[in-house]
Amino acid sequence: VVAVHPNDREFVMKAIDGALYERKPYSIDHRIVRPDGIERIVHEEAEVTFDASGKPVRMGGTGQDVTGRKRAEQQLVTLRKAVNTSGEVIFLTDREGIITFANPEFTHLYGYTAEEVIGKVTARILKSGKLPQEAYEEFWKTILNKQIVKGEILNKTKDGRFVTVEGSTSPILDEGRNIIGFLAIQRDITDRKRAEAALREGEER
Repeated sequence: VVAVHPNDREFVMKAIDGALYERKPYSIDHRIVRPDGIERIVHEEAEVTFDASGKPVRMGGTGQDVTGRKRAEQQLVTLRKAVNTSGEVIFLTDREGIITFANPEFTHLYGYTAEEVIGKVTARILKSGKLPQEAYEEFWKTILNKQIVKGEILNKTKDGRFVTVEGSTSPILDEGRNIIGFLAIQRDITDRKRAEAALREGEER
């Protein structure tokens, strides 16, 4: 025996009333409380059958425990909010380096919207051309060896400015430890690098 959660009872009763008086089947998610006090979330679908005179004679439906799915969905929502408000550039690529996700800070720093870069190869979008080819080859060799790359790199924005970023690129592995993509986290340190360079010049003078 289970009971509808006290805070969801009004919501559930409105759905039942709609089925009874407006003849509208309903499909809702709501909480229940088990006899042991544990709360679960169920997905419930039901409709009322009426006789020839319009009198309700039977209500039939199904209920499914969707607690795990709903919690996973909420975790994804929370994760997306954290990624989008982190203040750091975060983007994902597939195994070939093709961008599959970019957060708002990516747009703020590089000038490209997510729609402009998703489906594009990272190196072609951000490569500054100021680093030797050997540096890029070593980068790919390291992450394809399932190792994290940390450090600084010079990239180029949409409007042609050069920016120095520091951060990390991590391989994303599936359950079989096969690489399925990469996660990059970066922060803009251009101003800091300029200040350090100016300080060095002042000390030399």
